[in-house]
This record gives sequence, C-alpha cells and structure tokens, in this order.
Amino acid sequence: MFGLVMLVGAWLPYARADQVDAVAGIEPLKDIAINVNRHLQSEDGSILLFIRTGIWKPHGDLYLRNEQILNHFEGFQQGTHLELNTYDAERGLEAEPIFSMTGQLDVLNNQIQMQMLDNRTGQMRKVKFVPYIPVPDRPRVKLRLLGFREPDGWHRLLLTRIEITDALNGKPMQVLNGENAEQTSYVDYEDINFDGYFDLRVMNRFNEGMNSTYLYWLYNPRSKQFERAPEYEAITGYVNTVFWCKELRFTGATYSWRTGSMQPAQMCDAWRE
Repeated sequence: MFGLVMLVGAWLPYARADQVDAVAGIEPLKDIAINVNRHLQSEDGSILLFIRTGIWKPHGDLYLRNEQILNHFEGFQQGTHLELNTYDAERGLEAEPIFSMTGQLDVLNNQIQMQMLDNRTGQMRKVKFVPYIPVPDRPRVKLRLLGFREPDGWHRLLLTRIEITDALNGKPMQVLNGENAEQTSYVDYEDINFDGYFDLRVMNRFNEGMNSTYLYWLYNPRSKQFERAPEYEAITGYVNTVFWCKELRFTGATYSWRTGSMQPAQMCDAWRE
C-alpha cells in the first residue's frame, strides 16, 4: 500500500505507508485529512464559491451576488471530479436542491469548470470558477505529513513534521517541524489573510466544546516561506472565513482583515460585501 501526499486537492502516491523516516524515527501519517478550502468566483464575478475539497464529501457555500442568495451545498469528490447539490438548511437534504452541479477541478490552477442546473427553471449553464484573488506566483505544493502514532490505545496522531515540495518540479521548498501537534485529525490549506496565497492551519489540540487550539503558518510571498502566525494562535477555536467580507470568524470572536491586519470587528452581513 502507498502512503499519501497532497497535491492541493488530489491524492497522489508518495512513499510506502510503512516507510519510517530513518533520521527522525517518524512515519507518514496518511490518516490525517488535508482540506483544501478554495475562494473562487465565476469569471463574470456574479457567483462566489467557497468550497472545501480534497475530501470524500466536499461542501461549502454558493453566493449569488445579483440575487443576494446564499446556498449551502455538499456532495462527493472522486479524483478531480465533483458532484454537488445545494440544500435548504431548514428543510434538510430531503428537499429538492436549487442547484445541482457537476465540476472538474483544475488543481494546479485552482479553477473549477462547473455545469450548474437550476432546478427552479431547468436551465443548465456552464460556469468557470477562478481564484477570487488571483496571484501569478502562487506556489503549487505537495504536503507530506509525518509524526507518531501513539501506541496507548487512544490512536492519537502526533504531527511533528510537514515536508513541503514544489508540485511542478519536485524540489523541496520548506520543512515545518519542532512542534508536536497533539490529536491532529486534519490540516487546512486555505488563504486566511486574504492575499491570494494559501496558508496552513493545523489542529493542535482537541478540547471539549469549541475551544480547540490550532497552529498557523501564513505564506509570505516575499520570503517564499510559510511563517508562524502567533496572532492567530492566541485565539482559541476554529476560524471560518467569509472571503468576500475579508472576515475571520473564530468561536465567539469576529475579526476583519480590511486594514491589512487582523482587527476586532462586528460580524458583516453575509448577504452583502
């Protein structure tokens, strides 16, 4: 069986699962999910799309700017193929979806070619989703997660090392280590400071309720390195992004990034920008 490495949205073979790092005594942690959270918009800018990919059941939000309608959706991903349906949060998944969507994910260019069926009218349209904030030098990376599997019966995964390589040429870019992220179940790859570059968020410790802690690395396009972000780590809870508002919603706290830094703010109206 092969271990796994993430090419931002698609799983590729990397090394044998039983291969142990000879230097550090650590092993690939193939059970840790890597969520790739994408901030996209249609080419004409009329539709905004937040989608979590790289997982069996992708999900997210579809925002129709002209109608000011926010639709939640979920579905399935197989390779780069997506099958998605919107749903009514109040009526549940049994209600007929407003939109049924099939798409093909272009991992390297962070784009999705989507066919969208409007079940209200029967109209089918083709929509190309592109990055909301396009940057020409966005790195294409592979992430290899390594660490320890605790033999205490709790099956905890301790992430101690992330190897980052260039997906285009296979050259090493950076190694993140020196931290034991406890009880890690997933890693998020998402632009969380709204500059167009993907950043890294690692679940550090699971706590009861909504007060789990996370480790953050923001990508710096000047140094071309991922750098720790203590201002994020000082706040407990998971952060949800509303990228069209440049807003970060932690558990019980909301911050805006409109001024180029993270500042406390009132929650923006999700229907408006």
